[in-house]
Amino acid sequence: TLDLKVQIATNERGKQMAVQLVRQMGMERVQQSIEDLLSYTRRRLQNRVRDIADGRSSATAYLDEDGLGGDPVAIRATVEVKGDRLHIDFAGSGPQARGAMNVARSALRATVYYVVKTLLDPELMPNSGFFDAIEIEAPLGTIVNPKFPGAVGARSITCNKVARSIFSAFAGLLAPERAMGAGHDSVPTMVFSGERRNRGTFVYLETIGGGAGALADRDGMDCIQVHMTNTSNLPAEALEYEYPLIVDEYALIEDSGGAGTYRGGAGIARQVRAVTDGIVFSVRSDGHILGAPGVFGGKEGRTARLVRNFGRPDQEEMHSKATLVALKPGESMRLETGGGAGYGPPDKRPLNLLAADIRGGKVSVAAAIRDYGNERIAAALKA
Repeated sequence: TLDLKVQIATNERGKQMAVQLVRQMGMERVQQSIEDLLSYTRRRLQNRVRDIADGRSSATAYLDEDGLGGDPVAIRATVEVKGDRLHIDFAGSGPQARGAMNVARSALRATVYYVVKTLLDPELMPNSGFFDAIEIEAPLGTIVNPKFPGAVGARSITCNKVARSIFSAFAGLLAPERAMGAGHDSVPTMVFSGERRNRGTFVYLETIGGGAGALADRDGMDCIQVHMTNTSNLPAEALEYEYPLIVDEYALIEDSGGAGTYRGGAGIARQVRAVTDGIVFSVRSDGHILGAPGVFGGKEGRTARLVRNFGRPDQEEMHSKATLVALKPGESMRLETGGGAGYGPPDKRPLNLLAADIRGGKVSVAAAIRDYGNERIAAALKA
């Protein structure tokens, strides 16, 4: 309710300021200023597109499945540059999902605009002048353009894979230093519900970050939301005070970032335990089957996983979209999110960064030897 009130108040304030501006400048000058602004944005983006050599590049990202099981689902993007025009086509993407993984048209467009702005001109104003320079094509009946009444409730997960496919396609058109390894590219969501200590029922929902992909000159960020998503990142103390839940662990996952000249970011482990009867758990996640792919020789980030009663004799690995799981007191659910992918060949990683990884607990000695070689690790720790 508060969110809606803030949006309404913001619109009301904007209306008042617009009226004041018209009274100050006159309607004709205000309208011309708006047109000038849109025209400037359009020309500036067209100039950024014109800077890229004409060409065409395709890439495919994959969802683990369509929300109700089955085989991985392709998200294929083809980026074509011709003069000052940018055309992005999603032909070859998988069929409309049975589950809620489909992408509404507005969400598809928002994802495309985000990637283009990020890669070509991060400071560019997002207005319809920006939109006019980009053509988007998505076949009807695919997961990126579903027929009614295709469910779209989990579209944020798919949008992250759409972003991955477009970023990867652009890597074939832009200079190598502008590419990056894939991130965990998901919106892993944990939901707990039940009775709230004699204060009615509760629903606790949290989206969990993961590893970002490495860049040409730096490691990927650890434990971060990527692309178009965010999180409340509720502190353990606040969660335990409000709900009959205990946070057993909230930590960086060792060895989750893909190796490379620059390493992918680490994923997150969040393990939450039920204190009382009647706690019900559901999750929507992805990247449990296929990890984030690296670029230019960088290695894949570690896959995500969901574990019930981690560390106990009855430990059980569960499906990435488990729903309505009834937890007994003392039972826990642990979500480990995916790591980011590496950039460049691992044998080029600077020794000081290798040493920092091991000493900081981000990479184990065994994994470092496997990915970078015994001699390089010995040299790094000796330095």
